[in-house]
Amino acid sequence: MDPAVTAIPVRPRPGRRGVGLVVTGAKAKGGVAPSPCMWRLPHRAESVGTARRIVDLVLHECCEVDDDTLSSAELVVSELVTNAIEHARPPVVLYVEAASSVACGACSVHIEVTDGGPAAQDGEWTSSCTDDEHGRGSGIVDVLTSNHGTHPFGHGVTHWADMPPGAEQAP
Repeated sequence: MDPAVTAIPVRPRPGRRGVGLVVTGAKAKGGVAPSPCMWRLPHRAESVGTARRIVDLVLHECCEVDDDTLSSAELVVSELVTNAIEHARPPVVLYVEAASSVACGACSVHIEVTDGGPAAQDGEWTSSCTDDEHGRGSGIVDVLTSNHGTHPFGHGVTHWADMPPGAEQAP
């Protein structure tokens, strides 16, 4: 895990049941401790891979979801974090919440990426691309999620996505 990633414990959100996981080496066995958490990510391209690893850990620890659900969640978080790095100012803060339903054997996933609001200019990667090499992220998020949106606030924007419940694998 990137040593520049800072885990920020948070209280469970009202009306939501689930677990986020803090990823640090010292907190618990295996480096994973149960508690709702946000992660402050460095404002650089490598944070996209870090965000995918966080989603992977959260889903494997909370739900043991099928490979399709895991791949979709990793792609959604990749798109949201990439947009924050390429089109917005720091900070980049990731929140991941997974909730398992015993009744229906499914796992729901909620992802939020908060950034510092629009940047004055696009990031290095976007600036180096031709128009047909970027710009498909929101369409990908639209197809893979059951709901998604944006919440602007005083000094930034939160982009969020809810994944449709995915089947849990048998233990």
